[in-house]
Formats: sequence, structure tokens, C-alpha cells
Amino acid sequence: MQITGRKIDDFKTDRKGIAPPLPVVLRLVPVMLYCSIAVTIILSLVYLIQYRQSVKKRDAHNATVVSLNAQTQEARNQRTALEAQIKIATDIESWVAGSRPLQPLIVEIANSMGTRSTIVDLRLDRDANAPAQLKLAIKLGTDSTKQLDFTLEKIPGRNTGRSRRSRLSVVVNWITVQLSYGRILTSEYFNPRRQMNNKHIACGIVALFIVVLVQVTMWVQQSSAGMQREATTAQEAEKAATGALAKEKAQLSELGRQSTSLIAFLKVWQPYFQTIDTAQSAEINFTMKVKSSNLLNLSQRFEQSGVNGNSSVPTAMRAVLIFEDDYVRLLNWLGQIESTMPTARVSSVHLTKGTRANDLRMEVAIDQPLIKK
Repeated sequence: MQITGRKIDDFKTDRKGIAPPLPVVLRLVPVMLYCSIAVTIILSLVYLIQYRQSVKKRDAHNATVVSLNAQTQEARNQRTALEAQIKIATDIESWVAGSRPLQPLIVEIANSMGTRSTIVDLRLDRDANAPAQLKLAIKLGTDSTKQLDFTLEKIPGRNTGRSRRSRLSVVVNWITVQLSYGRILTSEYFNPRRQMNNKHIACGIVALFIVVLVQVTMWVQQSSAGMQREATTAQEAEKAATGALAKEKAQLSELGRQSTSLIAFLKVWQPYFQTIDTAQSAEINFTMKVKSSNLLNLSQRFEQSGVNGNSSVPTAMRAVLIFEDDYVRLLNWLGQIESTMPTARVSSVHLTKGTRANDLRMEVAIDQPLIKK
């Protein structure tokens, strides 16, 4: 049986509603999408790695800065404590230097008298502003003019006088470029005489997604750059803290070297000053010394006075005593006071003749320092 052939039409017909192909430029949009995704992933990974490394560096530098600051503060506290000791030692040294015994000087002056010379009146006063200096006033009874010269020769040390605007500018310039690019697409490819199709809409969405990817990449990059700046700032702070610690240690070492002798002096003398540190104990001590002397005490008076230019020894208890007794016993008692009370300062001595031949009338002012607690 033979079958008559029939012409079979193709089901495909020319449809006028088929959209025209995309322009060449828009065909590159998918390629740009894939490239943007790849670049975004790669760059984001790189920036994230840099971010984590910067965080570790920043934290390490900050921890080091905290440790260095603690060491610097400790060294500063040690230096402050040492400076306080030096101040106390300097003040005590100043007091001791102005408390040299006067009894040997009085004995030298007495021994310088000739057989026909006598001391009518002798007065020794310390300068209140410079206790190491003495004012001597002497009145002699003699028949020789050489006696005064001979007596003055016995006196030692005498003296007749680094932008937000730039960053905002970059952002504004980028937005301007994007808007200009949008105007080009509208005038050339999206002519109102031509009908908008799904391909164009898809390309627009893809382009918008690309912009989002670019924004994400820029955000990650800015975060990484900001953390790098923080790490750099922490590193600079560490360098500054290291320098400050080295400087503080150098100052502490130099100060300790220069004050070795003063600290040794303080260790020797400070216990003596701490033995009598109240006005009551100083007055009791003076009273016991007077009673044990077996000297004729005509008068005694106690008063608390200030000490000029000495913050560690701001006050002193002054005893003003008047005796009249044998001159040998008086001078020996004065020497004993100056040796057994090393911190006491004889501020003034006034010697005149007593009622008997070997007697002296002695008015003496003795200061007992009261160290600041």
C-alpha cells in the first residue's frame, strides 16, 4: 500500500512579539556579574584575612602597652618614693650641718686667754636663716691689744663680711559617575520608541546586584583598612610606651646613683630624729637632762618654734635655760648635751661672769627637732 505524502508545515512561525537581541554592551553584563562575584569573594577573603591579622596585632600591641604602662607607673612610683627620701635626707643633712657643737669653740676661746686677760661677756648666736653661720660677740678685759688678735686666730673659719573630607569626596564622586552612567543607558538603549523587554529588566537587576557586590567589597575593604589603622596606632602607642619606660628607668637609675651618699646618710641619722618626735617627749627629755646635771638652774622655759626652709623638720622644741655654776662643770655639761643629743642644736649661748670667781652665768637656747610624721 502506497501512502501519499503530505506536506508537513513547521510549527515554528515568525512571531512579531519576539524581543530583539541585546546590544553588545549589555551582553557583557552576565560576564561582569560572574567576574564581580569572583572578585568580591577573593577580595573579601583577602580583606577578612587582613582584618583578623590586624585585630591580632592590635590586641597584642594593646596588651603590651598595658604591661609597659604598668611597669612605667611602678618605676615612677619608685622614683617618687626615692625623691621623697632624698628630700628628707637633704633636710636632715641641713639640720645636722647647722647643729655643730659650740662647746669646743667656747673652750678654744677660753684657753686663748692670757694670764692678765678675762672674758667679760661672750655671746654666740646662730643665724635663723643660715644656722651654719655664727655671730660672735666678745668683750675682753685685758691690758694688751694683742689678746684680741690671738683669740680671733683660735676661731676657725672666721669672717670679718599629626580625612573625612577626602573620604566623603571619593564617595560623592563615585555616586556622580553612577548617575552619569544611568543617563547614558537611558538615552541610548532605552529609547521610549522601543518597547522595554524582560532581557533589559534582567540586565538592570544584574547590574544593580553588581553594584551591591562592589559596595560590599568596599565596605569590607574599609573595615580592613580601619582595623589596620588601629593596629598601626596601637604599634605607635607601644613604641611610645617603650620609650617612656626606658626614660623612666634611666631617670630612676641616675637618681639612685646620685643619691647613694644621701640615702646612706639618712639611714644613719633618721633613727635619732625618730627617737624624740613630739613636743611632750622633747620637754621631758630636757627636764631630765637638767635635773641630772646637778647644776644651779636659775630659770627654764620651753616653747615650740618653727624652722625656716625645712619641710621635713617643720618645728622644734626650744628650751631656754639659765645656769650659774662653776665654769668647768657648765662647759662640760654643754659638751655632754651636744654629744648625747646629736640632733639637738644649740642656737644661742650667752656667758657672763658669775657671783663667785670660778662661776659663770650661762644662758643657753637648745632646739630639739620634731621630724614630720
